[in-house]
Amino acid sequence: MNKVHNTGIDTKAKHFDEFAELIGNQFKHGGDKYKLSDRSDKELTDLICELSPGKTGFDWIFQTQLKYMGRFMNFNREKDLLKIAAYCYIAWLKSGFHLKDQHDEDVSKDGREELKKLSLPSIESYYTETPEVEEEFQDIPIPNSMTWQKRRDEINKRLDANKVKQERLKNGTE
Repeated sequence: MNKVHNTGIDTKAKHFDEFAELIGNQFKHGGDKYKLSDRSDKELTDLICELSPGKTGFDWIFQTQLKYMGRFMNFNREKDLLKIAAYCYIAWLKSGFHLKDQHDEDVSKDGREELKKLSLPSIESYYTETPEVEEEFQDIPIPNSMTWQKRRDEINKRLDANKVKQERLKNGTE
């Protein structure tokens, strides 16, 4: 896999429009590939969901996302992530959330305004002191089950061990 990049609020804001455009391209292309007829308000995705509704009425969408997650893990292709995001949007539409006046977000209306006012530090500052430190510890794996804090703890252990070793070398005890 390629280098894993940080996703601070500035990075998210800077690239969101580009990401939304790429997802939009998925819909435009998919709309042509999967239409049932020129007059239908349904596409093949709707038909498949009706044939295999599962608990939600559109479980097939989640199963398809799992397929693309596996493909991404195997091939690390951008288009698989874009398809996963596109299917999230389709699930949101199939749930009818686009018809609601109020949305179920994790941020309150007041909280959203407060977040806009904040000057947040980059997420990098929580994990590394300098790019050189990050580069030195790139060999520490980041498996799915390992949290960033666990990785940071491992980096700190190595830094502490290096300090002890340097101190012993300096004192001639190693």
